[in-house]
Order: sequence, then structure tokens, then C-alpha cells
Amino acid sequence: MFLAWTQTFCNIDPLRQKDYTDSMVHTAQEFQIKSRDGAELFAQYHDLPKARGLIIVTHGHGEHSSSYHRLYPILQDSGYAALGWDLRGHGKSQGKRGYIENFDLFLEDLGSVVQFAQSQLPKLQLSLLAHSMGGLIATSYLLKHQPQGIESLILSSPFFGVSLQVPLFKDLGAILLGKIMPHTTLFNEISDEQLSQDPEVLKEYPLDHFRHNKISPEVYMGSLRYQQYVERNIRKLQTRSFVQVPESDPVVSTEVTRKLVSKLSPDLVTLIEYRERRHEIYNDVGRQKVFSDLKNFLQSL
Repeated sequence: MFLAWTQTFCNIDPLRQKDYTDSMVHTAQEFQIKSRDGAELFAQYHDLPKARGLIIVTHGHGEHSSSYHRLYPILQDSGYAALGWDLRGHGKSQGKRGYIENFDLFLEDLGSVVQFAQSQLPKLQLSLLAHSMGGLIATSYLLKHQPQGIESLILSSPFFGVSLQVPLFKDLGAILLGKIMPHTTLFNEISDEQLSQDPEVLKEYPLDHFRHNKISPEVYMGSLRYQQYVERNIRKLQTRSFVQVPESDPVVSTEVTRKLVSKLSPDLVTLIEYRERRHEIYNDVGRQKVFSDLKNFLQSL
């Protein structure tokens, strides 16, 4: 059993382990992974006998790993086990909601999750799947740390740029606030209607007490730093990549993603755009097509 391995090989509190049943999905196993600085990161593992590989799922800002309860069965149907985890300051992981001391910690945390997966399931090839800010984190992690053993990178609406121009005074305000009151969190001003147009999904959002709309100065400024980092270094990406975006994303910039993808070889990256979709394409109307394209990519690996 996977949990038996985690007890033996990883620094996880066994008292906090239990079978996790999402009422909207199937049964998964949940546990804590220790990051390098000792922070506890919540994770959930969706097993599959004789899996072709393991996909690590990294959510976006304000979400959590169970936001992808519609996605995990799709990955399993494609022959892959899945490991979802909560960013620090999100979901069931440690940390103040929406706050991080340094954006670099997000990359280090993903590294801890990757190392955990590689130590526990060494025979399974790893792929990274990430949405929005998670996409920025996963791409930056690959470029900066160049880990071994990552077969593919799958991005959903990656946060490589904002959809609307942020006024200069807000940027300056974030810098000042980060210096004098770094623990302050503010509302991110993103509405549920910008995320999905599915009526059932919109009913779920306000009932999900693990979701939040808080953001701290360092999360904002750190994301800007790493957007610039990705722009400067994107040509160094050697991982086969699959990118799915709305044609006109109301939250993040589809145009910036197009420009970045254009710098990579067509043999290395595939970009698919979807008309009349909102930011969370895995939770939006018409997601059957999005899932079908994802399954086709996974079957090609």
C-alpha cells in the first residue's frame, strides 16, 4: 500500500493519515509531505494498478488539490495515477491563507513533492500538470532546477501574464506594502464568473471553504519576478509540453502564453485554444472536449 511506504520512507505524521473520500469523486489516500523547511504540505494520492505513470497536479492561487475532483478520474482513465497537493497557504497545507514569505518556497515545495514521488514510486515516470499560478510554479521549477525524470509538462491557463493591465500605483503599492506590512493579505478581485460559466460549478464555489481569494504582496510581486524569469529562459525548456488555454482568458493573458509557446519547437510543445471558455477550463462548460484532448496527449507519451 502507498501509505505504508510513506510511513516507512517519509517524514509524515501517521496520526494525520486517513482515507480521504471526496463525496463528489472516488476514494483517495491523504497524507502530509514535509517540505525542506519543515512545512507540512497536504497531498492526496489517486492510485491505479499497473499505471503507465504518475501525474503530479499543482493547483492555482486560491484553489486546492480537491478542486480537481473532475480531473483525477480522467487521468486514471488515461492510465495514470495522480498525486495532488496543496500549496502552502492553501487548502489543508500549513500557512496563512494567500501568504508566502518568499515565492521561491513554492518551487522548493514542488521539488519536495517530486522527490517524495520519485522515492515512493521509482518505477513510474513522472509528469507535471499545473493550472494558472501552479503553471508558473511548475514551469519555473523545471527551468530553474532542471530535475531529472520528468516526462512531460501539462499546463492549463498558465499564469505567465495578467489579462488586464495592472495600474502602476498598484504595483508600487504592493512593493511598499511588502516592505512595511509583508503579512498583509488583500482580496485578489477575481470573480467566480471569471473562473467558470457552468451553473453547477458556480454553486460549488461558495460552499467550498478551502477556497480563498486572498493574496499577499510577495505572492503578487514574486509571480511578476518569475513571469520575467520564464520569459527570459523559456527557450531552455526541454520537457515535452502540452498547453490548454481559453482563446480569451479573463484572468491570465492568453497572448503572453502564445508568445512564449512560439519560442519553442513545434515538436516540443502543443498549444490548444478553446473558444468562449473561462479561466478554469477543467471546471467550465465544454470540458469534455478539454479532457478528450488531454487524454489524446497522454496516450501519445
